[in-house]
Amino acid sequence: MYVPNIGSMQNPLGAVEVVLKLITKPTAMWSDMSNDPERSLLSEAEITLCRVLNLTGCKYLLARGQIVRGYVNNQLDADAKKRKPVENWNKTAAQKVCNIDVNKASHLFAFFTKVGWFERHHYPTYLPPKAEEASTSTRA
Repeated sequence: MYVPNIGSMQNPLGAVEVVLKLITKPTAMWSDMSNDPERSLLSEAEITLCRVLNLTGCKYLLARGQIVRGYVNNQLDADAKKRKPVENWNKTAAQKVCNIDVNKASHLFAFFTKVGWFERHHYPTYLPPKAEEASTSTRA
């Protein structure tokens, strides 16, 4: 599944700072990712996040995909049922869709929210604009 490039997101390093405030682990205990095979697939902000949360690149990419896929599925389900999508997409829902520790999933959710990955316009292939969004974009 497509995941937006973090470089185009709102202040990714600020999002890492948000997660760092939640974690009190000293920097000496951060994991070393210098030899991680997936390091090249991650931005510096994501590498820092993985180091702090003690996640390998593979585990992070898997959890990221599961959480983003869960968000998209939640939006599609909300469209089908004509209800507000935010009713069920929260930290708890994100924790349920990924196979990592719930505290780490909660931190990932906070990071993804801060960088703006839970915004519908990032997934046009999967989530077409809603009727009210499409009508406002054609007027401009």
